[in-house]
Amino acid sequence: MKKIHRVLWATILGALLCVSALVAPALAFYSDGPSDWARGEVRAAIDSGLPDWETENLSWATSWTSAAYKNEYPEPISRVDFCHLIGRILAKDKNLSSSRLYSEAVNAGYRSPFSDMTRVIWNYDAFLANSLGIIEGVSEETFDPFGTLTREQAAVILAKTIIAIRPSLRQDTTDYTADKTITDRDEISSRALNYIGFVIDQGVMRGTGNGAFAPREPFTVEQAMVTCYRLCRRLELPGMIPTQQANLWLDTYHMNREYEFLARQSTGNHNDGYVSVYYGGTADGISAISVGKVTVDGIGELNPATDAYLPEDGYPVEEYKAELHVTARNMQAETFYTAHVNLTLTMENGQIQQITDTFVFLY
Repeated sequence: MKKIHRVLWATILGALLCVSALVAPALAFYSDGPSDWARGEVRAAIDSGLPDWETENLSWATSWTSAAYKNEYPEPISRVDFCHLIGRILAKDKNLSSSRLYSEAVNAGYRSPFSDMTRVIWNYDAFLANSLGIIEGVSEETFDPFGTLTREQAAVILAKTIIAIRPSLRQDTTDYTADKTITDRDEISSRALNYIGFVIDQGVMRGTGNGAFAPREPFTVEQAMVTCYRLCRRLELPGMIPTQQANLWLDTYHMNREYEFLARQSTGNHNDGYVSVYYGGTADGISAISVGKVTVDGIGELNPATDAYLPEDGYPVEEYKAELHVTARNMQAETFYTAHVNLTLTMENGQIQQITDTFVFLY
């Protein structure tokens, strides 16, 4: 049944613009993850509802196979993937999915000028950012979705995102570089210099050491995750998990978490379905994981979906260390919620650990 879902998702890709499907069905893998300097903020970003490159992006990139792959976190991020992060920030600010925000932009008259974005995953996030003046194409008709970004280009996009959400934070007449030592400022374009000073001033980006900003170096996935998380915290967007409360136990045991929503019938009732959470990875040192109650802030405890994911359909999926399926109740489609999942970890040495996994998800 999982594989049927995967084929189905691939065939209805265009429908992602108008439905609030969550991440693709789960995979049982775990890479080396982000670098040590980024690990805490990346985990907090994922827990806060920003995209998880272990699961969401790699699901599309590998066509839903569990084959080995290169760790993406230290790699340069593509333009469209960065827009996916920006789209999620804009969505969190409005508590409404970015696909809905894009639909609103279209209703207001926006039309994409780009000819190279057909059937590109998350193209609506790029269109949304473009409609707000956050990102431009590489030419009038070309977006170059899979091209990479420099740190300078990323700084401009981050600055414009802040301005789009909180325009009062930036003063047009202020020189944001006047009080900063940037030893390689001669490598920064005049157009970008004050934007870079602004994002440094806001605590969103930092230099690379010894006063350098390295404007021409590639902007990586982990840098994107960290800076977008800092931006959300700076703007005090709702549903942001502090780094001190991040679920680093997932990284410690080489695990990941995924979630999805599937409707029972095509009734149009967004509560007539299941919310599912999967825990995959190697689970180093863990012999078993059992799931307790699931609660959602503002909703309460969700009841198990006893009529879904039956053994004859291949559930539970052997590759996962744990999975849960609960029935949605009184939830608004395409909005964010905070969930708390009680887990019991039985370690290989016989010890028992009680964990509450708290995370934000888009329903």
